[in-house]
Formats: sequence, C-alpha cells, structure tokens
Amino acid sequence: MSTRSRLFLLALLFPPIRGQETPTCLSPASNGGPPNKAACCLEPGRQEESVDGVIYEYICNHYATNTNVFYHEVLNAYECAKKCSEEAGLCHAASWKPKARSPEGGRCFLAMAGFVEKPDRNGEWLLLVRTDRTEPVAGETSHGYLQPGCEEEVDEAWTQCETAAEEYCEMRTAHMQQQLDAKDTDLVNCMHPYALSF
Repeated sequence: MSTRSRLFLLALLFPPIRGQETPTCLSPASNGGPPNKAACCLEPGRQEESVDGVIYEYICNHYATNTNVFYHEVLNAYECAKKCSEEAGLCHAASWKPKARSPEGGRCFLAMAGFVEKPDRNGEWLLLVRTDRTEPVAGETSHGYLQPGCEEEVDEAWTQCETAAEEYCEMRTAHMQQQLDAKDTDLVNCMHPYALSF
C-alpha cells in the first residue's frame, strides 16, 4: 500500500478536529457541570443564546428569587432553559447550579413572574432569563414575529387584554351571583308558600 493511500485512510478514520465546534453555554452537546458553567462565563456581563427558538439572556454568578421550591435534576444549562420553556406561561427565569463534585449535571430552579435577580457571592449559579424574543428554529420558516422596538406596544396590548379579561370575569361572576340569589329566593318562597300569603 502506498504512502498516499495510507494517508487517505488515516484522514477517513480520524477526521480533522478543527471542524468540531466547542459547545456553547446553552449547547445541547454540553455535559454540564462546572465545565458547562465555565463555558457560560467566558465573558463578563449578559450574553444571549437561543434554545428552541426562544432567546435567553444569561449572566454568571447571579440567581433568581421567587423560585419554585422544587428543582429539576438536569444535565446542563441547555436542559434548564428547556425546562423553563416548557413552563412558558409560568417560568420567566431559571437558576442553574452545576454539581460541584461531578463533571456533569446540575440543579435547575424555575422562577415565576416578579422574580428578583440577586448576585451570587459564592459564584456557583447561572441565571437564565427567558425573553419574549424569538428566532426561527432550523427548518422552520419565519412568521414575522415581534419586530424590534415593538415591545412597549405588545406590553400595552397585553395589559389591555388582561384588564378586559378581568372585567369580563367580574361581570360574569356578578351575573352568576344574581342568578344564584334569585334561585335562593325562589327556593325560600317555594319552601314557605304560606309565609307570603299572610
């Protein structure tokens, strides 16, 4: 076998490493644990990545208060963000703490609306904040979601929608209470027909 043939076989058996990407903070390929947190903390300040089309802001050495008392055992920061996405109506942020004595895994606490961002003096936590911004998922077509600069208009419309829903609920509750009171009166009158005739 010639030298050229041997080199060709080696190239097929051992593909070049430079084609492989290093996992990012919210990469599903990350093993988690302290190495995953280190990948998240390469730069100071807030950074952004997408998980299934939802953009998350993350910041090292911070955590969220107003979290669920229960936690999820997850492999990495990506899975923690995914848990938050699964609870999209309730979860607004997640705090992920890698297992210190294990090269993989960690605990994920989900935070509800009104959470407060706190600095972590021990440097153990990673805060993942779910934004309302999205980006197209690979293989999907863009649907023209929220345009930049429209956040205030969307927030205002959402507030109006919530107010209208609350007013409708109060109106229906009052109407049902009136119907219930009328039925109670009918029941009392039915049980005591002679009381009304005197």
